[in-house]
Amino acid sequence: MITVRQKQLLNDKSLNESFDQFETFDQYWKRITELRGLGKTTGANQSIEMIQYSEMSYVRTNRILKHAQLSQQLIDAVNNTTAFNWLIITEAWCGDASNTVPLMIKAAQLNPRIDVRIMVRDEHPTIMDNYLTHGAKSIPILVLFNTHFDEVYRWGPRPSPCQELFLSLKNSTEYSKEEKLHKVQEWYVKDKGQTFQNELSAVLNNLNGL
Repeated sequence: MITVRQKQLLNDKSLNESFDQFETFDQYWKRITELRGLGKTTGANQSIEMIQYSEMSYVRTNRILKHAQLSQQLIDAVNNTTAFNWLIITEAWCGDASNTVPLMIKAAQLNPRIDVRIMVRDEHPTIMDNYLTHGAKSIPILVLFNTHFDEVYRWGPRPSPCQELFLSLKNSTEYSKEEKLHKVQEWYVKDKGQTFQNELSAVLNNLNGL
């Protein structure tokens, strides 16, 4: 059941006063492109491992932005939505985000009334505490707000079947960390973004009263 939460407070200001502080996707993409050129990523952890994750995520995001096709169901849902303010919480190195955030962006670009803003998770720890998943700072998180900046839905960090797979692997001793990440990415590759699109379509249609 969809519940409406009252206005979130960000840095002691209401969201409708703070929303514009976050980057547009174009600003965010420009920033991580510049970081990539410097051999860096977002966040405090600038290890070789995180830089490698960021590079893979960058390439994947760019490919999906250029080549992914949205379903007609999602196109219709986005064009009819009344959730016009979308906050995406992410990081440049996040593999899950690289599979779903570009689909969020492509969907939002269909409706000129939708304003998308990007919040880099570790740059806003207090705000992130409002969007934990079972106590964890899992990303990406998509938060939908109406024109009054009432939160009407949040999605994340993974499509439901992928989240089930992730949780089943999380505490397994059978696979290494890299093998677990590979299995999750295999799910994304096989799914081709369809489950996320179906989930977002269902959410928007529910909000639209369809």
